[in-house]
Amino acid sequence: MHSYTALLWSDSTVALSWIHGDPNRWKTFVCNRTIEILQYTTPSQWRHFPGTDNPADHLTRCTFPSQLPSLESW
Repeated sequence: MHSYTALLWSDSTVALSWIHGDPNRWKTFVCNRTIEILQYTTPSQWRHFPGTDNPADHLTRCTFPSQLPSLESW
């Protein structure tokens, strides 16, 4: 039987630095969120995905529905 480890992606370099750092260095809110993430994952599972390559980000950048068909998809 094979064992698989999930790879997790974020376009936030700040969030990744929190995950890869010591949670106790951060203020309470970030510390608590980071500790929760690290209960279920390890820092080595996390990868960076540039936001400019993330097609879901188009919807958060004032893209009009009429522009969606002309956007590059992968």
